[in-house]
Amino acid sequence: MRVSLCLLWGAVACAAGETDPSDRTDDSDVPAQTDDTEAPEPGPFRIEAQLPGSDWEPASERFFDAPSRIAVRLVPRQADDPLFDEITEVTWLWDDAFVRDREGPPWQPHPDTPTWVDAPREVGLHLLCAHAVRPDGVDEECIDFGVEPPDDDPTLPDPPALVDEDSFTVGANGGRFQGRCTDCATCEDDLELTFRDVVTGPIHLSGYRNIVAIGGTLDLTADDTPDHGVHLEDTCGVAHFEGLKITGAGLLDAVRADAPDAHVRLFASHLDVRPASANGPVDGVQVTAAASVHLEAVTVLTASEGIDLSPPDGQALGRPTLRSLGVVGQDSVGLRVRHATAPTADQVWLDDTIRPCDERTDLDQPDDEAWAAISCGEPPANVGADPAAVGLGYRR
Repeated sequence: MRVSLCLLWGAVACAAGETDPSDRTDDSDVPAQTDDTEAPEPGPFRIEAQLPGSDWEPASERFFDAPSRIAVRLVPRQADDPLFDEITEVTWLWDDAFVRDREGPPWQPHPDTPTWVDAPREVGLHLLCAHAVRPDGVDEECIDFGVEPPDDDPTLPDPPALVDEDSFTVGANGGRFQGRCTDCATCEDDLELTFRDVVTGPIHLSGYRNIVAIGGTLDLTADDTPDHGVHLEDTCGVAHFEGLKITGAGLLDAVRADAPDAHVRLFASHLDVRPASANGPVDGVQVTAAASVHLEAVTVLTASEGIDLSPPDGQALGRPTLRSLGVVGQDSVGLRVRHATAPTADQVWLDDTIRPCDERTDLDQPDDEAWAAISCGEPPANVGADPAAVGLGYRR
């Protein structure tokens, strides 16, 4: 049985006896010193890991630019190991976090059903251990490998360039903004919306190419006629919404898009659609048609639906990109995605006071590896949008 110990430099884990990498020197010219200590016998299995889109490789090869989650599995060192398939329990340890993989014999490791473990995002080397219970005892394998630090201040994509734009300051009652585009091939009308006061009525947008709306606060609490907070229709280019704060019991949806030719972006926004409406399900975001959807740094508080990307049957939704999303519900479907292609997801957190984890999603491709980025539980502080930092006064 192999047992690896490690020393910790703060958040940095290292293998036993290894020094701080910054202190290492080239000792190629130094005579080798003899060590009579016998090397430990390798354990009966080794750890393999897989990044999205890559092949399985020994974890000791060290993975860099790691995403928030990594698929891991155990592989027997001897192909004919008679006890390997009789493993009854595996616990993965990553620094001070763990996830229990399987219980109950027989345990069959298989690449199509990997275990996903949360990868630490701090600087340095990190220790990944697997503890396995076999009929002949408990075995442990530990591996250190590198993880690149994340960008502490990730930059959101810039708004699209506006050429022939209409510029309006949205009034307190919201309004309908209608461009002149009827053909996307020749459409050149752009729209820029700015905000000076809290908006208490809905905003309808259609007939434009590119649209930019940054830093607005919408409060439809007192609106007697339920409506969408922001409703996008018949738009040809990029619809870029950023820094929005939308609340109110008078909402049907906070943001809705029915625009098959639009590339919909919603960044750094906080959407509170509680309580549930008597008029039916209320979504933080609902997209029935779009060329693509990119949601990033968005928080949704809901008592009905969180994020619903569901075109009608027979229609396809363009590629959804979902990053740093936090949905906090009350017996809610946090994420519904149907008829979508090639999703990209990272740091998607679904919390709910009532509904169990496996009932918080409705995905027509639930086995897609992208959905491994979905976690159940309270979103971390660095996921989603801080309501105090968005709305009026928001700055990129």
